[in-house]
Amino acid sequence: MRGPALIVSLFLSTGANAMTGTEFLDKMNDQQRAAYVEGVLDMLAYGLPVPQAKCLQDWYYEGDGPRQLIRAVHQRPDLPVQGVLQVLSKRLCQDR
Repeated sequence: MRGPALIVSLFLSTGANAMTGTEFLDKMNDQQRAAYVEGVLDMLAYGLPVPQAKCLQDWYYEGDGPRQLIRAVHQRPDLPVQGVLQVLSKRLCQDR
């Protein structure tokens, strides 16, 4: 793993710094949420093989990704948003 990617992975995996679904939904407007998710998506895609990264990006930008993510965050607002996104990406794109 490369230096910046390792640092970001460590940052995203620490519970103290992770934004919960409640914070994501209550403290951010639509534009802020979109920017936050795009950053998390970019970092997730960076660490994946190309077919899985493309699957993740296609799901979010061309598919039903935004609605599925918001629905999942509403179901588990206590969890970190990036964790929810990571689980969704594994479920949707693991076999690619």
